[in-house]
Amino acid sequence: MDVAVELEPNGRGAHSPSRGEAVLYDVEGVAGAAPAYPDSLIEELRGHVRFEWKAADAWFEEDEEVYVHAHDPYTRVDVLPSSRHVRVEVGGVTVADSHSPRILFETGLPPRYYLPKTDIRLDLLTSADTRCP
Repeated sequence: MDVAVELEPNGRGAHSPSRGEAVLYDVEGVAGAAPAYPDSLIEELRGHVRFEWKAADAWFEEDEEVYVHAHDPYTRVDVLPSSRHVRVEVGGVTVADSHSPRILFETGLPPRYYLPKTDIRLDLLTSADTRCP
């Protein structure tokens, strides 16, 4: 599991008819905030942990707070502001360096990054005949 918080197994479990036996983890003092199903009959669940929505004070997707539920990754077109560090290098030369990209998430496609013009070395770019719609 790749999780950036400390997960403490609390020795308790719960049974789900569809998922199997859960191992419950405490997250920063919140008991049972993260169940995992290491021996689930559903192979896709093994090696993953779920965080209970109500266990967190706030949820964020990039830099936007999510209030009701996370976006559906199977049907979405979202552009979110971010503070990720994005650096574009071509042939050893930095062409762009930004800490304020906007990221386009679209179902079935990799995320696309849009950078502020002020974070791009426009002097290194040349004009092209192609146009975007």
